[in-house]
Amino acid sequence: MSIQSIGDFKIEVERLLAVLARNIDDDYYPRNVYGEILTFAKSMPVTFDFPKGDATPFVEMRNAKFHFVISERGYEFERVSGNPDEILAFLFEGITRSLASNFELRHRLSGQDSGEVRFSKQVELLTLLNPEWARSVSEK
Repeated sequence: MSIQSIGDFKIEVERLLAVLARNIDDDYYPRNVYGEILTFAKSMPVTFDFPKGDATPFVEMRNAKFHFVISERGYEFERVSGNPDEILAFLFEGITRSLASNFELRHRLSGQDSGEVRFSKQVELLTLLNPEWARSVSEK
């Protein structure tokens, strides 16, 4: 898919989130204070075009470039700029890291390296989305 607009970008994010949702079970999802599972269907991990003002990441397009931005109450904490694939990779590295952490917490074993479990799960999830993103994370 050729991503030319924020609308195209949002469609691709939703497609990739659907791929993840089809390939993971409840052990990957975070839970709220009531123990209810928070799936992607219940909360989008990013907004588009404008900030919510509560540090929820948003993606905008300015001057034909895509930007991943985190801001809160008018203060910008982080901005990553690049082509659509670079911003998608950055966004999904964070999403898969969080999912892999949740998985590791639910399957923690005494004497096992939790970082290794988390990292291998993250690479596994990224491979589902884009093998190049997984390779990039593995090489870091």
